[in-house]
Amino acid sequence: MFLHFVLAFLFAVLIFYQLVTFPPLWCGVAAVCLAITMALIVRFSPLLAKLSQKKRGFQQRVHAVLNILFGLIIGLSWAFWHSFFMPVIPENLLNQPVWISGQIIESSSQPSFAKKSRFTYKIQVNRIQTDPDGETAPIRDELLHDDNVTNEINYQAWSKPIVAINWYLSKSERLAFESLPALGEVWKMRVKLKANHYSQNPGGLDYEAWLFQQHIVAKGYVKNNRQKSRYSANNSQNTVLQRLNEPSVFGIYAWQIWVSARLKAVFSHSAFSPFYKALTLGDKSAVSTEEWSLLQNTGTIHLLAISGLHMGIVATLGYLIFKVLWWLGVYRIEKINLPSLAAWGALLFASLYLMLSGFSIPTQRAWLMVVAVLGFVFIRRTFQPWSALGFAALLVVVWDSRSVLSLGFWLSFIAVALIFATMPYLRNRPKWQQLLWLQGVLTLGLAPFLIWAFHSLPLYSFIANLVAVPFVSFIGLPLLFLSSLIGMMSIELGQLMIAWLDELWGLFWQYLQWLGSLPQSTVGFTGTSLVWLLSMYTFIFALLIFKSRRHKTIAFFGLLLTIMSLGLAVNHRPQSDQAWLTVLDVGQGQAVVVETKNHVLVYDTGPKIGSRMDGAKLAVLPYLKSQGWDRIDTLVVSHSDSDHAGGTLSLIQNMPVKEALSGQPEIMNQRLQGQLYKRYDKEAKNSPLFSLCQSGQSWQVDGVLFEILSPDVAEIGNILTSDNDLSCVLKITAGQQSVLMTGDLSQKGEALLIKQFAKNPQKIRSDLLIAGHHGSKSSTSQAWLNQVAPNKVVFSAGYLNRYHFPNKAVLKRIEDKSESRPIHWWNTACSGALQFEVTKSAINLREEARKSQRKWYHHACLHSQQGHLFQ
Repeated sequence: MFLHFVLAFLFAVLIFYQLVTFPPLWCGVAAVCLAITMALIVRFSPLLAKLSQKKRGFQQRVHAVLNILFGLIIGLSWAFWHSFFMPVIPENLLNQPVWISGQIIESSSQPSFAKKSRFTYKIQVNRIQTDPDGETAPIRDELLHDDNVTNEINYQAWSKPIVAINWYLSKSERLAFESLPALGEVWKMRVKLKANHYSQNPGGLDYEAWLFQQHIVAKGYVKNNRQKSRYSANNSQNTVLQRLNEPSVFGIYAWQIWVSARLKAVFSHSAFSPFYKALTLGDKSAVSTEEWSLLQNTGTIHLLAISGLHMGIVATLGYLIFKVLWWLGVYRIEKINLPSLAAWGALLFASLYLMLSGFSIPTQRAWLMVVAVLGFVFIRRTFQPWSALGFAALLVVVWDSRSVLSLGFWLSFIAVALIFATMPYLRNRPKWQQLLWLQGVLTLGLAPFLIWAFHSLPLYSFIANLVAVPFVSFIGLPLLFLSSLIGMMSIELGQLMIAWLDELWGLFWQYLQWLGSLPQSTVGFTGTSLVWLLSMYTFIFALLIFKSRRHKTIAFFGLLLTIMSLGLAVNHRPQSDQAWLTVLDVGQGQAVVVETKNHVLVYDTGPKIGSRMDGAKLAVLPYLKSQGWDRIDTLVVSHSDSDHAGGTLSLIQNMPVKEALSGQPEIMNQRLQGQLYKRYDKEAKNSPLFSLCQSGQSWQVDGVLFEILSPDVAEIGNILTSDNDLSCVLKITAGQQSVLMTGDLSQKGEALLIKQFAKNPQKIRSDLLIAGHHGSKSSTSQAWLNQVAPNKVVFSAGYLNRYHFPNKAVLKRIEDKSESRPIHWWNTACSGALQFEVTKSAINLREEARKSQRKWYHHACLHSQQGHLFQ
């Protein structure tokens, strides 16, 4: 019956975090009152007392229903009040310089652009106040009517918000600064905070939900004073950072700093230092992009996430060591028994691992899972697998209700549930057979979740994990943990053990590299629904748990039909003579995907974002994989600017491209030379990928016409003053409807096009216009709007970008034009990805990602920032 309560509790919490709007206060009060009323009725109702005298089967059904109702009500109430009291930062304190005071609870560093290093800090904020000398927030005027607008907040100890702050320093700036903020110290910083407003795309990572799950309420960066003062740790009024307090030498942070420094010294000479830091300190920043890609393609990326498996391994190690201590003499102490002593050893090692990894949220969840299992030993109860699993899940979600938003949470518990459901069939088999069967069940059993979450499946996952899981469980992690413990006492001995461990990790890594070199390492799938996922696991667990042959048969055929439905979804494509056009949300950049019945075209690949991320990884590749595409027929990169071409290398390295065009093919080919040809043969290495797109080129696929209108080779000499006017201008026509994409075309380029097609003005007339240069005032002239005559305009721009795109002058032109003909416009910054269906008779908006994926904890644009229909 307890499991009924837990499942209902988890379901209620999960549903709460799927709501579009936050429920009003009376809902939370009503839920508490209803729970209390039901508890009183159950305790004192004479009707239930009579029911308890009925047959046992009837009693069980009644108790099951009551447990489910209690679980639902208490789950909703718990999630509501957890969220109701969560700390927030008012909107009026964002997007402007403010002073924050708080404790550093996490820090890391890694290289960034322009020969600078990026130092990232998580800060638990005590106080936040506006800077009287700083500029005001651009949205402050709109918030003046709000009674909650304030210039200073002092947070209580139980409701301190967490912010993530980046600090970019060159080498000379770093030397000028006396000391950097350290873990546990309290600092005052002059920063610019931004709301958690990030890209929303079909198939892509919901970064806002991830930040919410990590309890980060805002992100920002250290902002210099106007006086351009030097950095200093002194309490000068001109500094941007001031140390207010140092951590206690006896505090947990001082211990973490000491341990981190010792372990980094122990790992300093190891080639596998990035992996050792990830597995002990939880620091994954040093793992390269290529290494992440190899782990992902082999299905072993879970190795670097400190999960329940890792915590369980360390706890088991502690259990065994304390068991040895028992046999060495502790057994002489009569008041201590073996199970309790070993359990305390397991808890001690798990707690050390928790502190070692910096108390990260995933590690906290893993520690709570271990505590739930050890609880049966401490209370001297027979271990009950399903009760332990339910108690662990309940404990984790009660501790942090946002855990249900973590994919790792569900992966961990599904994996353990699969093991528990399979073990009755394996009890009498040899150990090596148990290992093979369990690995096979986990590989197949976790496949539906991986397909639903990532739209792909590592093809060699079973073979890779057949070696990876035993290696990490019995050799890699135990020896690493022991080496770390020895390294805390002696760096030299720790380095010696790590040198031996390197030999073993080297063999294991060679094995993964061999698997990664095999062809077709992953299989893509079309995006699936949550209903499909729940159906899959309902039938999988029914097949494993039910004992009746009849029930197993029903579950088997249900599972088979659900798997077959996955194949039907792959064929979901536009009809002939139609196209789906998706303007992806890539921030301050542009990326568009055009799908026809059997072909796909990508226009621009988005910006370069930091040292590891770009528009292709952020949006283009996840979207293509979610739609079931495994190749690109035509890639058009309008020109070489980073905000349009920043993701090109990533895109080509991860997906084959049949043909590529650009307005600046020489520059594009030079950038990619020697880097991108991983998927091509030796002859292809000597031939450039990109060719020049030029006016007059056209092709037709699946009844849809694609035409290049610019640049005109004859006019290139007149536009060499600006790379923007070398942009490929692409027109797509399906029946009577057309779409025009212009890259960064300026008003000069627009004028040349108008002149070029003066005798045939219909050539540039289009129903949907992707506005040039993200809405810059130097593009989308009134003459251009008159000539194109669109009824729909899309701006691809970043949220509150520093260029203030789309420019007010451009919006004024659209408003003037719309007096005679309504023009509907959208901005990806506020709408997210926009998907249009282009048919013979109309262009219809199919999806606006920020509306279709909207949750109450997502950030929303204010009214003045959103697109609307001008009347």
